[in-house]
Amino acid sequence: MDGGDMPYGFQCFDENTGAIILDVTDRLTRILGVINSDALENFTASVIIDTATAKSGDIFVFPLTQGAVMSLAGWEDRSRKIEINGSTITVTSINFPCIYGVY
Repeated sequence: MDGGDMPYGFQCFDENTGAIILDVTDRLTRILGVINSDALENFTASVIIDTATAKSGDIFVFPLTQGAVMSLAGWEDRSRKIEINGSTITVTSINFPCIYGVY
């Protein structure tokens, strides 16, 4: 075998049925924290993810009430904005919690 066909990933099986209960072939999401605005209209905050963690995957932000996931670029809606710039996440006028991390 030259390594090109070598299987990789992680699988967990149910001990009774043998059914796969977790199948990860590439990477897992790592939640690092929550930005919580406490429902303030003009809330702005920035979070800096340490360099080693930021390099371990792609940064994402998930707003808990909007249903859109931002990765590497960001999201904007009128005056509300979520921006990812390098290892810094900035939220502006977001009045709902946002989970952030790497995947």
